[in-house]
Amino acid sequence: MLAFLAVIGLLLLDSVAAIPHGFVGALAGAALPWAAEWSATWLGLMGASSISYAIGRFAGRPLAARIVGKADMAAAEKRAGAISALLLFATRPVPVVGEVILVASGIARYPFRRFVIAIGSANALLSLGYVGIGQFFGEGQNERIALIAAIGVPLLGAALYFAGVAFSRLARTS
Repeated sequence: MLAFLAVIGLLLLDSVAAIPHGFVGALAGAALPWAAEWSATWLGLMGASSISYAIGRFAGRPLAARIVGKADMAAAEKRAGAISALLLFATRPVPVVGEVILVASGIARYPFRRFVIAIGSANALLSLGYVGIGQFFGEGQNERIALIAAIGVPLLGAALYFAGVAFSRLARTS
């Protein structure tokens, strides 16, 4: 039970500190039973995602308005209004970019229900991947787990996102 709560707590910290969620999820996947680890990883990722959204929604807007001014804030909100469920989903595994998009979705007042659906789906797949990596390699393979979870999964996520963007642009021009 303590390990379950520790995983959730570490992942919650990812919303305000640079703690690589892939590393936490994959290493914990090597130590806990599969279902418990998937649940802890998903709950931690969802909590961190919701905190990031709330930071953008309630703290980011006033701070950004003071820094950039009302005219620039309106222009930024218009651009941020283009955030889609696909963008939320596809950027989730990409370090820094995924977190920035979470905060930006709060600033843009992206509908929270749609946010939870998109991010919940992405986090479910991420949790499955991270825990699968940890279960597959098992204990004693920490370096390999860290490399795959911290670099491989984000690169795969970025590649899939950019392939999707290119495909959608190609589809629009046809």
